[in-house]
Amino acid sequence: MRTTYLLADLCLSVLAVCQYMDQQYVESVCSPDMNITAGQLIPPCISVEIIQGQCEPNGTQPLDLAAYAQCLCNEPSTFFRDWLGCRSCIEAHGGMSEGEQVEYAGLLSSVSSSLCGGLTTAKFEDVFATMEATMTRNASRNTKVGDSFPSSTAVSLYYNYTGTYPQGPGVITGTAMVAPGRMSGQESLTTPTSTAKGVSMSKAVKTEVSSVWSHDSFPPSLNDAAPIGNTAVMGLMAAAGGIVFAL
Repeated sequence: MRTTYLLADLCLSVLAVCQYMDQQYVESVCSPDMNITAGQLIPPCISVEIIQGQCEPNGTQPLDLAAYAQCLCNEPSTFFRDWLGCRSCIEAHGGMSEGEQVEYAGLLSSVSSSLCGGLTTAKFEDVFATMEATMTRNASRNTKVGDSFPSSTAVSLYYNYTGTYPQGPGVITGTAMVAPGRMSGQESLTTPTSTAKGVSMSKAVKTEVSSVWSHDSFPPSLNDAAPIGNTAVMGLMAAAGGIVFAL
C-alpha cells in the first residue's frame, strides 16, 4: 500500500513539474526578452504589461480610477486588442483551446464594458477576477490542439495589428487629466530605446494559463520572472518522489 502511495505521489509530482515547464514555455514564447525598436510590432503579452504599467493609478480616489480607465479604454488604446492577441499566442502554442479562447473573449467583453462604461471603482485585474469566478465554462471546449509554432516567438504567426497608431495606452481627457502623474496624450510603446527584459505575464494571464493545467499559480520564481535552468529542472525531477521542490 505504501508503494502505491509513493507511486501516486511521484506521478502527481512529475505532473506538477511538467505543468510548470509547460507554463514556463508558454511565457517564454509569448513574453520573450527583447529589445523594442520604433515601428516594431510588440508581442501583445508584453504590450498589455507595459500599458498596464503606464496606466497604473496613483491612488484609489475616483479621479485616479477615472484616469486609469480612460488610459486603458480611450482611443487609441490597444490594451484590449492586445489582451486578446496575447490569448491568441497562448492558444497558438498549445496553452489553451480555441473554445477557451472564445470563452475568454466573451469574458473580456464583459470586463471592458464594466470598466469602460461608467464609474470605475476597481482595476482591470480585480474586475476580471470577479467576473471570471462566476464564468460558466464548457468542458467540451477544453481540447487543445498542441503547439502550432514550436519555440517561435514571431508575433505575425498569431497576431495582426493594423491600427493607425502604434501600440500603447489611450488619451486621458476632461477632469481626469489632472489626476496626479497621468499622461494627457497617447504614448507609444515603441521608442527606439525601449527594452522589455524579463517582462512577466499579468496576474490575469497567469491565472488563465495556470487554470489550463489545473494548477493554482505559477511558482514564485516564475512570478518574479526569474530564469530556471536545466539544473534546476533536473533538481525538481530528482526530488519529485519525495515532494521536495528545491530550486
